[in-house]
Amino acid sequence: MSKSKNKNTGVTKKKDTSTKKKGIDPKILNLGFYILITIIFIGVYKYSFDEKVSMNGDNASYYLLGKSLSMGEGYNLYNDIYGKPHNHFPPGYPILIAFVMLFTKNFIVIKLLNGLFMLGTLLLSFNLFLKFKVRWSVALVSVILMMFNYNLMKSSVTMMSEIPFLFFSILSVFLLTRIDFSKPLTSLIKDKNFILFTLCLSFTFHIRTVGVALLAGVLFYLLMERRWKVALASFGSFVLLALPWILRGKMLGLPSSYQGALLKINSYQPELGNMGFSDLFIRIGKNLERYITKEIPTGIFPFLEVNYKEEVLLSHYLPGIALILIALLGIYKLPKYRLLVFGYIGGTFCILMVWPDVWRGVRFLLPLIPFLIFLIIYALSWILEKALELINIKSRFVQFLPLFFLFSILGYTRDYRFNKDTNWQNYPMTRLKLESKMKYEAKWANYYKIAEYVKENLNSSDIIVCRKPQLFHIYSDAFTSMYPYEIDDKKMIQSFKDKNVKYVVIEQLGFSSTGRYLAPAVNKNPQHFRQILHLKDPDTYLLQFIPGN
Repeated sequence: MSKSKNKNTGVTKKKDTSTKKKGIDPKILNLGFYILITIIFIGVYKYSFDEKVSMNGDNASYYLLGKSLSMGEGYNLYNDIYGKPHNHFPPGYPILIAFVMLFTKNFIVIKLLNGLFMLGTLLLSFNLFLKFKVRWSVALVSVILMMFNYNLMKSSVTMMSEIPFLFFSILSVFLLTRIDFSKPLTSLIKDKNFILFTLCLSFTFHIRTVGVALLAGVLFYLLMERRWKVALASFGSFVLLALPWILRGKMLGLPSSYQGALLKINSYQPELGNMGFSDLFIRIGKNLERYITKEIPTGIFPFLEVNYKEEVLLSHYLPGIALILIALLGIYKLPKYRLLVFGYIGGTFCILMVWPDVWRGVRFLLPLIPFLIFLIIYALSWILEKALELINIKSRFVQFLPLFFLFSILGYTRDYRFNKDTNWQNYPMTRLKLESKMKYEAKWANYYKIAEYVKENLNSSDIIVCRKPQLFHIYSDAFTSMYPYEIDDKKMIQSFKDKNVKYVVIEQLGFSSTGRYLAPAVNKNPQHFRQILHLKDPDTYLLQFIPGN
């Protein structure tokens, strides 16, 4: 031991020059976790990958927008013969697709892009959860459960914008945690972390308009932390970067389709008109009931069954309320960034409450699922730890307690080759596997057979009216158009004449608009239609449109 003298007191102190025993380097430990997460993800992703094109028409729209951009045709749906500027889907995800299409237009490659974004989301989430100053086991278990969540993995094998949006949302929050707010504003706005943060924050809005919820959460956090100048700089940067997309719509005179849908009582039945003040509260009540009784429980526990038609009982509220309370406890107990997490979740829920109640499904809740899983695991781990303390059980192995929740994965998968009568809804990962192996339902198979007939036998410049026109184009390479939601059959026929429509497809895909608008117009005006092709089981028709007088 060497000696050193305290200058203030003159007391001689011993200076310990011995080498302390060090644990594993945190960087090496984290690298091990990254490798583990990647290996598990590759196995799960390969298990659940589906090569088919989703029957959700939105994924076809993203593909066609990306195709148009990659071919220098502007931002419009490639199936539209008139090339009308598109304003419904923001350009973020189509830009990513267009980049891939510079090399290949293969669907599978574009789907794999979403897989890479999902892997990036998992790795970023692990890092972000550690930023919240929780144990590594909480972060790891949360990320593994994300990989076994049906809703997240289903989106990662589908050509939709949810997973890229999730990736850039979590990246934005992660970058925010890296910003040094002690810097003067003039230095802060030049900081690479702040610049990347504002770019990612804005890009979330360009992927999905609901990205404004992340802005709201960020501003709430900054204002509560009294970071006034940073909040103003973040808001100003977001608006500045969002302006080109907003101004484009204004300059082209394109109405906001989302705004129109928000104002309608039912966007699928425009004849019902716009909402009144009381209708807004009715919508909020319906959304609140649905999210509590159905979409929050199934978002976290995908093995739960959902029946949107059944009467909602008081007991149906209990699981959702319990999960919300546990998540709130998790926020309250967070050692760091609790206001940021609360702001983001709160901002998103505020938007979801005014969203049209006819737009159902867990996909709108998807950006919150990683946070909800994390908060619930963290809160339950805290409760379990406190319970052990109450009975005087203390252990150095307490950090491994969250691993206990990994046993829940055992109920997510079951060998689908046996017990054919099993309700596979209760085994969500097996359901993913089965869905990837299934062929198209007969109604969709007939629809695509009609499209293939069009491709082989009709003129590629002919305009065809059908439900899901973007999907029909992918298999037909024909110009397609949606019929108007018009009850007046004479106006429907006139719209066909105005568009120079050549053919009409009557299908049984299960969408009410065909039976409500298109089929009645055809039945009332048989002189305008000639049957070209009829497929049975179920009946699906390709009809030639004869304008006449």
